[in-house]
Amino acid sequence: MSAIIAAMLLLACSRGETGATTAQGGADGRPTVLTPVGPTQKPQATVVTSDRADVDYDKNTAEFKDNVHVRDHSGDMWADIMVVHFDHNTREIKEIISTGKKVIIDAHGKRSKSRKAVYTARDGKIVLTGAPSITEGRNTYAAETITIFKDNEKTIFEPKARLILYSDKQFGETGGLP
Repeated sequence: MSAIIAAMLLLACSRGETGATTAQGGADGRPTVLTPVGPTQKPQATVVTSDRADVDYDKNTAEFKDNVHVRDHSGDMWADIMVVHFDHNTREIKEIISTGKKVIIDAHGKRSKSRKAVYTARDGKIVLTGAPSITEGRNTYAAETITIFKDNEKTIFEPKARLILYSDKQFGETGGLP
């Protein structure tokens, strides 16, 4: 399960050669710096809490219900329901479907809100639907569907894309330009 948060929203994650990352927490306890996990370091744990968890080994699924909170080195995720589908042979995560009144993913200084988030491991794609938006600082990105390709840092907002961007400069400032 250690890949759940990393899989859900690694919008700005850097990967080491090992493919794993670890975080060094800041004063507020939130991850601030991602560093590759070396041969002597162990990945940090992922903690999934919910009011109920049902694991069906025959169907290769795990379903977490009510007050779902996932916390690992890359961030946090909250949902009402999260269903994880595993590969029959390898038991690796194939797909994660998170749903609820608000599915919130908070990772790497970005926070997404939607009613549904679907991650597919095969293509490293995260699809947010149900009034999805992503905030980064004061900037907000929204559309009817937001598709994030975590492996190549590409995001598609469609249809009805809406971006609200704020400049750090005041009107009339040139930032040192003549």
